[in-house]
Amino acid sequence: MISIPTFDALLDAIGQLPPEQQAELVDVVRMRLAALRRQQLIADVREAEADLASGKGSRTTARDLMSDLTRDLSS
Repeated sequence: MISIPTFDALLDAIGQLPPEQQAELVDVVRMRLAALRRQQLIADVREAEADLASGKGSRTTARDLMSDLTRDLSS
């Protein structure tokens, strides 16, 4: 079984790295998060395309979507 360190333990370990390695770590984490967001966006688009193809969804414009969202937030 893999032991996963706590968030605080990770922060302590990172604090022991030289500043250059801390900066490199920040860059790596940002790139990984961006890749995860891209993967999620791709999955969301594929799901929306499948919903549209199966008749579960409908086409809309960005303007209509924003209008719907604004209306939902104000109610």
